[in-house]
Amino acid sequence: MLIPSYLSKKKHLNIYKYNIHYPQKKVKKLLWIILPLIVLIVYALNIYPFLSDSHPVENANVLVAEGWLPPDLLDKAVEEFESKDYEFIATTGVPFLPEFRMAYGGYLIYDFSDQEKWQIPQTYTLEVEAYSTPVNNEYAEMALFINDSLVFEGFTNESAQIYKTKVETNRIDSLAILFKNDAYADDEDRDLIIVNVRVNGKDLPPRSPNVIYDRGRKGGNDIYSANFNSVAEEAALELQRRGIPKDKIIAVPTEEREINRTYNSALAFGNWLDKHAKQKNIKGINVISMGTHSRRSWILFKKHINEEIPVGIISLKTQYTPDNDWWKTSYGIQRVLVESVKYVYTLFL
Repeated sequence: MLIPSYLSKKKHLNIYKYNIHYPQKKVKKLLWIILPLIVLIVYALNIYPFLSDSHPVENANVLVAEGWLPPDLLDKAVEEFESKDYEFIATTGVPFLPEFRMAYGGYLIYDFSDQEKWQIPQTYTLEVEAYSTPVNNEYAEMALFINDSLVFEGFTNESAQIYKTKVETNRIDSLAILFKNDAYADDEDRDLIIVNVRVNGKDLPPRSPNVIYDRGRKGGNDIYSANFNSVAEEAALELQRRGIPKDKIIAVPTEEREINRTYNSALAFGNWLDKHAKQKNIKGINVISMGTHSRRSWILFKKHINEEIPVGIISLKTQYTPDNDWWKTSYGIQRVLVESVKYVYTLFL
């Protein structure tokens, strides 16, 4: 390019060079703004269907339900099982702590009718160790009954405390712990957690054969044993209560409780499958998961199941899952971002 004579001096040449390169710098700067914006828009439009899409195996004869699914999705798992030619359904999940979480209003009931030690007239000292989670800064209200007679009533809080009372009676046939004010609002869930029960100094853990969890109205149709030790076992019992025959349900709990729960659930099921795949004549497996968690579950179950067995995913939605307009709520943003990070971690690490 010819440089005009009036720009031939050095000081003018620097100005000329600046004028030539200025538009290029401006374009680069603009690109650094536009490209991240484009990436963000593409992410926002595609991440939800990507994470929560279903890819079932058509001829699968085994169904796997992640045990932590809420009740309405367990209902849908039953519908899926009964509508297809599945030979059995497996449940997965981590071990429970010894404490018992009352996630729904109702009664935790101890039956002492066959225990002679509580059948003599005396003063009984009752201690219940409990805590709770709040909704709108209000904690669980607990009431204690001996032989259907109210002996204690009060609010718990976030730290475990011992609630103690004394009762004079001829005998104790039953002890009932009532959770009175179950609630869910603004992404908060009020639960009552029973750590331990003592009668006259004797520990009576809530996960015992003589304890039942009677949800809702006492003596209704929502009663089951509290004597299970894992999420997998609880889900298996829930499926049985919904009509699936006991011999068609297999609970496969993990050994690890705290970390990498989905990974360990998939690993436990894969290990169980290695021992039973041939005798079960498995043609394919469908895993039921929830919302944006589904893609990650699919990856992990495929990783731990023999590659000769096709694995599909069925993603179910509930009130607890974000939807396509996830960016409109703080809960939706939180869940999608968290699952996005966990998906990347699962994929590469």
